[in-house]
Formats: sequence, structure tokens, C-alpha cells
Amino acid sequence: MEKLAIVNLETGEILSERVVMIGKTPTVIDRGYVKVFITFLEDIIKDEDIAGKAVRLLLYIMQKVDWNNLEFYLFYKEACKDLGIDKTTFYRWLDILIEKGHIEKTEKKYIYKLKPYSFIKGDMKTTFEKELGLN
Repeated sequence: MEKLAIVNLETGEILSERVVMIGKTPTVIDRGYVKVFITFLEDIIKDEDIAGKAVRLLLYIMQKVDWNNLEFYLFYKEACKDLGIDKTTFYRWLDILIEKGHIEKTEKKYIYKLKPYSFIKGDMKTTFEKELGLN
């Protein structure tokens, strides 16, 4: 939370004060979340091939992952439609993510696997109940 105020710049008088939540607060406690390791984020941000480009495909992939085995189905027509990109861009971004070692192909068609030490899947309900002591 951040405290904000409306101030008269001539007199310095505080005219109004309020507390504002920055960002979206969760409204459904049993929604899942993903913890992303800082070292992974640093790798992504520092890599010009990924930051601002292939990161969009990576975030899309994170929504499709089976967190039990880190595998996901990825078909270019569906991804292109959802991301608003063309086939060439899709494959360029996919190749970048594979070359950089963030995802890998499996032996199954259209099935890929996410780098195993970059993310941890969590459960907000468990976090709220166990870690924060909220019910």
C-alpha cells in the first residue's frame, strides 16, 4: 500500500490524504500463482533477444504449463491467434527460447518442457492459510 496526498504547492497544505493499493489485489483466494526465481528474471531482462520480444511467448507458455511435469502443448496457429503475431515471429521466438535453454522439445509432437529450475507453482489458498495464517 502507498499513502498519497493532494498538496497545495503554494502553501504546502495537505488538502486530502488516502491510502492506495498499487496493483491488482486478489479477489479469489484459491487462484494459483507462479514464483519466478530472480536469477531467471535477470537472465530474461539482460537478454535483448528475449526482453520485450520472446518474453511474450514465454509468459503465454507459463499459462499453459502442466506444473506437475513442466510440459505444455504449443501449436503455432493457436499461439499466433492468441498473441496476435504471425507464424514467422512465433517460430523466431520459439527458437530463441529453445536456443537459450528456457524450454526444450520433447519426443511428443507439439509438446515442450519448461526449464525446471526457473519457476515454482503455488496455490494462493494454501499460502493464505498456512504461510500467512489467514482463513
